[in-house]
Amino acid sequence: MIERIRKTLSPYLSRSWVLKRFGLSCLGALILSVALGVFLCFLKGIIWGLVVFAFSALFLYGVFSRPLFALHRLVWVGLTWLGVIIVTFGAIHLAPADIPESRGQTGFAPLTTEEMEAFKRSHGLHLPVFLNFSIQDRSHKVNRDLALLKNENNPEAERRLFKMSTLTFPELPSLLKRESNSRYQELFYKIIHNIDPSGAPKKADRYELLQWWKNNKGLFQPNKIQPAVESAVLGTKKSQNRVLVINMRAIPLLIDVLRNTKDSKKLQARDHLSKQAHTCKLLSRIAERSWHCNSTDPEKERLASISLWLEYYRQRELMFIDVEGLGKISGVFTRTRFYRWISRVFTLEFGVSRYFGRPVTLILSERLPVTLSLGLLALLFAYGVAVPLGVIAGSRPQSTKDRGISLLLMGLYCMPVFWLGMILLLALGGIQGPEIFPHSGISSTDPSSYPLGSQLLDRLWHMVLPVLCLSAGSIAILGRYGRDAMADTITENYIRTAWAKGLGPGRVYWVHGLRNASLPQIHLLGLQIPYLLSGSVIVERIFDIPGMGLLALTAIEMRDFNLLMGIISITAMLVLIGQLLADFLSSLLDPRTAVETVKGDPR
Repeated sequence: MIERIRKTLSPYLSRSWVLKRFGLSCLGALILSVALGVFLCFLKGIIWGLVVFAFSALFLYGVFSRPLFALHRLVWVGLTWLGVIIVTFGAIHLAPADIPESRGQTGFAPLTTEEMEAFKRSHGLHLPVFLNFSIQDRSHKVNRDLALLKNENNPEAERRLFKMSTLTFPELPSLLKRESNSRYQELFYKIIHNIDPSGAPKKADRYELLQWWKNNKGLFQPNKIQPAVESAVLGTKKSQNRVLVINMRAIPLLIDVLRNTKDSKKLQARDHLSKQAHTCKLLSRIAERSWHCNSTDPEKERLASISLWLEYYRQRELMFIDVEGLGKISGVFTRTRFYRWISRVFTLEFGVSRYFGRPVTLILSERLPVTLSLGLLALLFAYGVAVPLGVIAGSRPQSTKDRGISLLLMGLYCMPVFWLGMILLLALGGIQGPEIFPHSGISSTDPSSYPLGSQLLDRLWHMVLPVLCLSAGSIAILGRYGRDAMADTITENYIRTAWAKGLGPGRVYWVHGLRNASLPQIHLLGLQIPYLLSGSVIVERIFDIPGMGLLALTAIEMRDFNLLMGIISITAMLVLIGQLLADFLSSLLDPRTAVETVKGDPR
């Protein structure tokens, strides 16, 4: 079956058909990759540009030269990534665990009721796992709590209704019209006094409460809320006071304003800065949060505040809307924990960090480049040292050079990362020896005052000791595999033919032998990335580097599950990308591997 599909698709996936269809070649792929890399260099920095260039160059080369192999590997990565998502979802939502405690200065303390509700919403624990046949929207919550309040004195139901404020309209006034209930009167009076202190009745009298509702009922009509919000975000004082009376019912429209101005171009526009500031101010007063967004704040701070408000609404969306019609049918699948987790992973929106109080995506965007730069430099240094050592040792097996290099590689392999890091700090970091290299951080105190070239050199100088520490184990593994591969390669017939032609040792070993001997080291690329990422946890701790490794330790210590799951998901994605790069590099050096993979050869 697979062979029949391959034969059917091969004419359409051949290189000539792709070139005719798209007018692109490997040279065009290279040019496009360079353009993407340069664009990312200016937009995100040098590290992001180099990573995007390397990945896009290999990916586009694979697509245009070996499309069937590229399709096969992409499907494999997609299925593996889906498996990672399902496993992490099960670890979070299906494993039995107690709700964690909050950490203070004196240790861990039990969560309050509001903190417990926030924790449940943050992880979707208030939703069913896979199917939701009872969607608890606004009307459902209001009617349920009003019934509880009527039948018994339920302080918890009263607290929830008071917190919903104007979202209890029109159900609460309608009940008060039909029956005289002191609990309803007290609740209605508290809500009115909270949203409109100047116009509220002086006492919880049923007639005066209903009279207030009759006078202000029009404010809560949808056709009145929209114009009031549009005018309030422009700074109109009268409309802002009106929105404060509308209170919780205005939140969905205010969130829409922030969502429409979150785009990076709109974020910089002057006419949107005032909108963002007024909107955050109104939301802060209504929802009693201090996530302000002033027009003079830096872009990162404003974006962080906007992300917090979007996450606030995402966790409580069902509290503000009434689900009807097709929404109830689709909500059976979309209003669940699994759908929410899937959407979070694919959009890289992991919620708000419980410890830092900031969106996880923003925290990762600040820490990920540091870990990527450290891992990339360690990877380049490891291959740059291990490949020559493997060639030198493997070209003359059982010689003095071979035994000396093998002993060196075995010594590097036996050195624990933390021990090597401490030795480097003591000897070269200025603790008990000369301070040749900086012992902590990734840059000087104020690197922004240096020219661009000096900033780069300063960053590289700070990275010397961490890179040496992190790459030691990789050098040992890669060097050993390279040595064994070279020792087997020099016995091949084509190597004897090269010697017979009269080629020199340099050309035989470093050109003909290295190409095949480096294949095992290329295959190890996919395994080196998780090794480097896990090693960065220890290295970043030793050298006080603000990367994802140190962030993972903080997330584990503080029980910050949103942050921890974001780190795990991003790490899994990087590992899969590394494996994909290793496959493309292997097919580039040896085209037979691409054919064997597509045909299903277990090798």
